[in-house]
Amino acid sequence: MTFQLANNERIEKVLATSTGLPTLPGVAMKIIELLNDDDVDLDALTHAVQRDPALAAKLLRVANSPIYGSRREVESIHQAVVRLGLKSTQSLALSFSLISSMKLQSAGALDYTAYWRRCLLSASAGRALAKRVTPGDEEAVFLASLMQDLGMLVLDRALPETYIGLGERQYKHARVEAFEKTRLGAGHTQVGGWMLQEWGFSERMQQAVAYSHIPLALPEGDHTFVRCVALSALMADVLINPSQGLDELATTAGHWLKLTGRHLAEIMDELSQSIPAFERMFDTQLLDQDKLIMIEELARERLAAVRRHQAA
Repeated sequence: MTFQLANNERIEKVLATSTGLPTLPGVAMKIIELLNDDDVDLDALTHAVQRDPALAAKLLRVANSPIYGSRREVESIHQAVVRLGLKSTQSLALSFSLISSMKLQSAGALDYTAYWRRCLLSASAGRALAKRVTPGDEEAVFLASLMQDLGMLVLDRALPETYIGLGERQYKHARVEAFEKTRLGAGHTQVGGWMLQEWGFSERMQQAVAYSHIPLALPEGDHTFVRCVALSALMADVLINPSQGLDELATTAGHWLKLTGRHLAEIMDELSQSIPAFERMFDTQLLDQDKLIMIEELARERLAAVRRHQAA
């Protein structure tokens, strides 16, 4: 797949020649290479992670966290990889590497705190969705959901004037790409797909990012995977602003992935319970306690309404 940025020669030229694009450390590039290798083994992944002591320390901490429910402490990266599993180790290692290398690379007017909060909430929602809809793809959906707005970082780095004037609209994500297309003639999803192509990610990952706002327009590919990633972003919006409610989200979930209102409510309830552990994993606060309680209450109200309807 080769991304033509809406035939926007100016954007293509700027990106192709820019020296300010987000960059990845060598360990991240090696992990991407391993991610695309069906025959990757534990030793190869362990060796790659050990090249970055800070990354290795984070993975050890996660492997020893209550999330993985073992009383026996692991003391080596090889033991951590065994406990976490290949897919989870790859996903977490690349996520930690991406965040640490790009979190402080602000160049323009983009609010990076809000940006990363939404990315991490999308990733958490994507994993929960995939567990229900496409088991076995949880880690890939998690990673694609985390990166689906990567194009915003790329534009902010390559064209720092991009988001000047966006103001409060950057907190209402549906308006962001319209603003980008008006100003630049291309949106961040196209740019993100282009960046993943440059970094050597698989075509499926590229598609998930490039079509994250228009998943139904994907001509060929893994439609369920792409729709999970796209829905994760809408779930993140509801998590950030629970007053939006679940009705519109439930309608979209049913249309895209054939999820019932009960399924979505259960997933949102599970998310409200798992987010605190996710926050500890990434050393950041994503939602305050009041919002978590509100989400839990909304989800359980929806479940109760479904049960009443079924009993009637």
